Amino acid sequence: MTLDPNESAESEADRQDRFVRLLSKHSSALYGYVLALTANRHDADDVFQETNVVLLRKWEQFEFGTDFLAWSCAIARYKTLSHLSRSRRQHALDPQLIEALSEKALDAARSADQRRDALLECIGKLGASQSRIVQSRYYHQYSVKEIAENLGMSSARVYRSLASIHRSLHECVQRNLGGVGG
Repeated sequence: MTLDPNESAESEADRQDRFVRLLSKHSSALYGYVLALTANRHDADDVFQETNVVLLRKWEQFEFGTDFLAWSCAIARYKTLSHLSRSRRQHALDPQLIEALSEKALDAARSADQRRDALLECIGKLGASQSRIVQSRYYHQYSVKEIAENLGMSSARVYRSLASIHRSLHECVQRNLGGVGG
């Protein structure tokens, strides 16, 4: 059986797209993991960037269907140890402490991913007017006054609507997570 070169190239492109989507989906959790291990934003930014370079170089080694976050956090852990060793800051967090923290940080990163997914699902269930208010406030970064003007509402009504939406989203997320996680 002869494989069409275009089919295999397309298959690799599809795999690469899936990998990039996974990386994008988990980037916030991965950054939080790195920040927990490095304990400061400057080091976290450096390690996160180095980790992403390695992840993109090794994308073909990732096995789809396995735990992407665990795989990427393992790479981040090694990059953190390497970075702290190079910067002579290993006295701040020694490798044994980083190993101990890494499992807790991975759990926290998974929890953040679950909460984000639950929140996105709940946002998708909002009514049209609620969705417009949320998009205006959080995606477009409009002020309450701007939202009120755009939607022909008073600022007080926008504040009440946002409070009601926050309460509704919080309750929905709690239901989706089984009432765990505050």
